[in-house]
Amino acid sequence: MEEKEFVHNPRYKTRGIYHHFEGESYLLIDTAINEDTGERVVVYLALYDNLQLHVRSYEKFFEELDPVKYPNAKQKHRFELLDVSDFDYNVFKKQPSHKYQYVGLLFND
Repeated sequence: MEEKEFVHNPRYKTRGIYHHFEGESYLLIDTAINEDTGERVVVYLALYDNLQLHVRSYEKFFEELDPVKYPNAKQKHRFELLDVSDFDYNVFKKQPSHKYQYVGLLFND
């Protein structure tokens, strides 16, 4: 399979805490390639409930929201990078988990 050329948009950090337009926060761990399709994907961790790992296409993760479909959205993109000073780190006290090892990725680039 031919790998598609990938150019990372410098507007986005490869790692960081992102806010979803519906309200929750996620830790973007890294980008990866889907072995079957060659599509660039984002691997990210929900910072709530059971700390589920997710994968979404790079394009969908960073896409602009359709204002007709989401007229009440308070942000322009599906996920937007949070200033780390805006993040409530008490989430880590609420549910101890080995998955918090990923948070160290924010500080070890």
